[in-house]
Amino acid sequence: MVEEIEDVLGKGILEKILNLLFEENPLSYNQISEKISIDYGTLKKTMIRNKDYFQESSKDGKTKFFKLSILGEKFVREKLEDYKKKQDYFKELDEALKRKQVLVEELSEEVKNIIQNKEINLNREGKSIYIDVGELAVENPALSEMLLEKPDEVIGVFKNSLEKDYDIRFKNLPKTAIINIEELRQEHLNKLIMVECRSVSLSNVRPIIKNIKFECPSCGTVHSVLQNDSFIRRPSRCSCGRKGGFREISKEMVNAANVMLEDLTCKG
Repeated sequence: MVEEIEDVLGKGILEKILNLLFEENPLSYNQISEKISIDYGTLKKTMIRNKDYFQESSKDGKTKFFKLSILGEKFVREKLEDYKKKQDYFKELDEALKRKQVLVEELSEEVKNIIQNKEINLNREGKSIYIDVGELAVENPALSEMLLEKPDEVIGVFKNSLEKDYDIRFKNLPKTAIINIEELRQEHLNKLIMVECRSVSLSNVRPIIKNIKFECPSCGTVHSVLQNDSFIRRPSRCSCGRKGGFREISKEMVNAANVMLEDLTCKG
């Protein structure tokens, strides 16, 4: 527990005092000074400066003994609870990434078999390859369904399985994936759909920042932050506790244009 609290609170003088008194109390100035190897004067100044975290527990003659105050106990317990939540989150994230890796490996085998055995026609037009989703549904219904539900994963596997860097495009989507603009809802996010509409305007093509990587000067952790077109987003905090001052190390940029679409008023 002592090492865990030290990981949570840090290794500053105040943090060491909080750590010790959370585990062992009541203690005198001299006892605390000896146990955490801090000189008496510095220790006393620190505790007086942060007096709300401590309270006098008892007195033996002129010697005072201290323990954490209600505020001090609350502070340490909240830090421990936040730490546990973060640990649980990272554990769940790690398990999710492992599951995703297994899924990608299984998908890769299926896609390689489809390409090698020519189970579907891959129509090449310039730098693009067109995949007939209807044909894929006949040959591999499970993969076709996954394409509609998790297109990023499946498209990534197709791109990695091809000899050249082609753009993957699709045709003959099922009717359930064909949506009018007024029907678009939250449940369509990150799904493969086709929108029936007409283009009414197109802006100039210009470069935009898609992603920026920042490095924490304190611990070297690299933070990858997705960007939008309005302002630069930066990491707010590092896992080491640092806030701000992160160093930009790389940018990912793409050419983009804004397209304005409207519903089809007449359908043939």
